[in-house]
Amino acid sequence: MSVNDNVSNTVELLAQANPQRRGRKPQNTTGRVRKPRRQPKTKVYAMGPFVEEEAERKRLNAVNAKRHRDMTKRKMADLESQLAEVTKERDYFQQIVANM
Repeated sequence: MSVNDNVSNTVELLAQANPQRRGRKPQNTTGRVRKPRRQPKTKVYAMGPFVEEEAERKRLNAVNAKRHRDMTKRKMADLESQLAEVTKERDYFQQIVANM
């Protein structure tokens, strides 16, 4: 046997042991059962008032941050709906002008 034959045999054995897979791997390939998910942590803004001053200050900051995030989401949703209405109106007027 030559060195090239040994190398080619080794490569073939490795290819058989580790076949190349394309795409997503199938779920649960090891046969193990997945652990159930943990309960999500209670968010600080959902908790009641704290006794400690610093902890309460942090809680209030979290409450205000959540309020601001929610307000920003509402504003974006309103702006998107206004954009859709204005786009419809623009298309309608462009159609009228095209028909003249």
